[in-house]
Amino acid sequence: MNQNENSGILFRLFLYLKDKFDPKPPIAEEVETCTHIVLKVLDYEDTELVYAPVSNKRFIVNEDKGMAITIENRVVHIINHVYSYSIYMENNECYGKILKKFDDISEKKKNELEVKLTNNIKHSLKKILEGLS
Repeated sequence: MNQNENSGILFRLFLYLKDKFDPKPPIAEEVETCTHIVLKVLDYEDTELVYAPVSNKRFIVNEDKGMAITIENRVVHIINHVYSYSIYMENNECYGKILKKFDDISEKKKNELEVKLTNNIKHSLKKILEGLS
């Protein structure tokens, strides 16, 4: 065995022992349920997303489902016409999934808007050129 193979085996052994003796704490049921709710609402096409960079707040609104969600400082507020819950997202994996999906969808919508605006500009410029001919 060469040194790279030895280090790979040692690393896998380290990870195995780390999981055995330093296991991840179980995810609280309310955190897991909250994560599923937010991810599900983000899946709907008619969900509106707003990110406020100064306050670092994220807003998710789906009027058809009568639901609003705010995310700030690891706290997810789930609000509809019947209830309001605030869940502290102590689990990094769950919180990271929510932020990643929110950011990915925001980026996708930004790209779609960018393409639409670029196409409108191209169309308008062609019309101007045709008017000059």
